[in-house]
Amino acid sequence: PSTTAYVASLSDIDWYKIHTAGCAGGVLELEITFESLATLPQNLQAAARMIRQTPGAPCTTDQECQTLPIACDSNLDCSKFGNVCLSTGQCAGAGVCLPSGVCGATVLVESAPQSPSNPQPGVLAFGTPVFGLTPLYFAVSDFQSDAYSLNNAYTIRGRVRVDPDTHERNEVYTGGPPGPTDSVSAHQAHAVEVPVHNCTDEADGGPECCDDTTWVQGRLSYTYDQDWYKYVHPCPAQDCMVKVQYDFDPGPTDYYMQIYRGGSSWFDNLSDTVDLVSQPAKTGYFGGVDAEDYCFYAYHGHDGDPFWYYLPVRDTVFRSENGQEDGTWDWSAEQVYRFCVEKVANECLEPPCQIYGDAGCGAPEDD
Repeated sequence: PSTTAYVASLSDIDWYKIHTAGCAGGVLELEITFESLATLPQNLQAAARMIRQTPGAPCTTDQECQTLPIACDSNLDCSKFGNVCLSTGQCAGAGVCLPSGVCGATVLVESAPQSPSNPQPGVLAFGTPVFGLTPLYFAVSDFQSDAYSLNNAYTIRGRVRVDPDTHERNEVYTGGPPGPTDSVSAHQAHAVEVPVHNCTDEADGGPECCDDTTWVQGRLSYTYDQDWYKYVHPCPAQDCMVKVQYDFDPGPTDYYMQIYRGGSSWFDNLSDTVDLVSQPAKTGYFGGVDAEDYCFYAYHGHDGDPFWYYLPVRDTVFRSENGQEDGTWDWSAEQVYRFCVEKVANECLEPPCQIYGDAGCGAPEDD
């Protein structure tokens, strides 16, 4: 349904309630649009907060809900409950006592500030998982609560849909951009295992290379979605060459892929992606055995039982070397990405790689 209303005074907040029973795998999509962007006050920025109930947190006043009775050591411990761990070791509350008599917890806060890719602060669209929660509340206001407009109504349109990404949940929900202090291991615990196809001539029964039937398929279906995958070391105690093939639908999402070993990023931006308002369709690969390919491999010194390599997929706000924060966090439940991992050689090939004595395989620019 759609609803029309006004931010009619300073500090005006409009509250809404959505019943989402039976939508454990659902994604809530909301779009807020002011009528006349040309005459909208310059400092009015559409904003919205998504709020959930907090079990075990009874209240009678808003003041009781500044903190929640949930202990935490990191922001990820407060996933879906404010997403912020306070210095007191408690998750931050929403400062709202809900009509049900329990404290509200923030699931997501979104605003529409001006930026090169979003010049209209009167338009805001976002998506958030439902998590099986009901009811959900959301509040619409001006971002700084210092602007209003009696002449410009806004319209809210919303829907709940089944998340078409069948791998979810394969992350910890952050309710915001990936933070520098986020625990990578927390996301890795949710990673979905994907196969490594043996595309070498020595493969039993012949090469089993990637084709149209072997794609791993996913979508960034909501704001700040991250999808984590993992594949096992394809040649334990040895060096071997690896290739990641990828194929992206056109659309707003700028698919950014990395490879992690342990808690550290090992290879960045496999698909050479920058933030664009609309991405064209893209097909390519990272790694390979030709001299002009990038040296991408599994390393004999990576020990484990087994040793896992992690491949996260997310959107990027990287526009250029001088504009690394100027983009927007995009998402689209319709836009599909696909990838497939191959082992393409049972040894370290020179080039594209270089052998470093006892250190084994490595990129030529490695020390």
